[in-house]
Amino acid sequence: MNQSLVWSNDDQRGDDECLFTFFRLAGTSEAPLLYNEGMNQEVELFARAREITDSFGGRIKIAVEARAQGAKVVLERPSVRGCPRAVLDAYGAELLWGFIMAARVAGNQEFPDECAHGENATRIRLAHDPRPAIVLIQAGLERPFEIPATFWDRLYAELCLVLSHVRALDCQPAAV
Repeated sequence: MNQSLVWSNDDQRGDDECLFTFFRLAGTSEAPLLYNEGMNQEVELFARAREITDSFGGRIKIAVEARAQGAKVVLERPSVRGCPRAVLDAYGAELLWGFIMAARVAGNQEFPDECAHGENATRIRLAHDPRPAIVLIQAGLERPFEIPATFWDRLYAELCLVLSHVRALDCQPAAV
């Protein structure tokens, strides 16, 4: 199946538009390829997704997606009705990463919110009731994205890895 995307490249050369075609070979699980029609080249798109679980059977899926606006970290709760989803840029993911450790140290004490501004603006809040959780509040979300304390250690470790990929993707001069 082919999908086309027109991507605007705002660099030193001006406002050039390039046409890219995304395709995947039928019946394969290989990463999709990006074909830059203007430069006659194929580039493999980066795709990474992992799922972590807690001792109660809860799940959080963490994915890195390369997008024209920069790499994004996508969090989903497939074990929760409606499969809540939050999208963070590198700035928001780094704030969440630090907030997890700060929340652990804070224990039952009050802790101020953190805010990431920009395209994926996010307010990060520590909630204590009914159980300890980090709450991500974003415009457009039906309800806040909750990360129960049972996930904090694993999510912290996963964000250590994910953020390396996000930084590397954001530094590449690739067309994604």
